[in-house]
Amino acid sequence: MAQFAIQLKEGQTVNVTEADTYQFEGPLTTFFSTGSNLQVIDSWSTRVASYRTADIVSIERCDHAAVNAVPIATPMAVPVPDDAETLRDSEPEIDLRGLVAV
Repeated sequence: MAQFAIQLKEGQTVNVTEADTYQFEGPLTTFFSTGSNLQVIDSWSTRVASYRTADIVSIERCDHAAVNAVPIATPMAVPVPDDAETLRDSEPEIDLRGLVAV
């Protein structure tokens, strides 16, 4: 099982220790446990934690947890901004390259 060190905009480092891989899901970056050494997300994968993509500065896959990192307290811990207007006014970035109109 891999570990990920997530550097947030506030300067905080968060460790996700039960995840094998991660994926961008709209405005969130979600970390998954796949139950195997494969990094493929399928119907058997379990969501471990999610963070707002806009709040993430970097994600580092590592074998050992950082000493000063804060472990996640509960599964699916999603930081919510203090200002609700931020969510309403922000637009998700959508990459349309490679999509084909049907």
